[in-house]
Amino acid sequence: DCGHCPMLEYPEKFSAAVKNFIFEKTPAH
Repeated sequence: DCGHCPMLEYPEKFSAAVKNFIFEKTPAH
């Protein structure tokens, strides 16, 4: 996980949606 991403400031559900979107757009770490 990224320790201090802006997305972490959003509500949990929104954050999950954003993380899923980014996960699909980026290679696995």
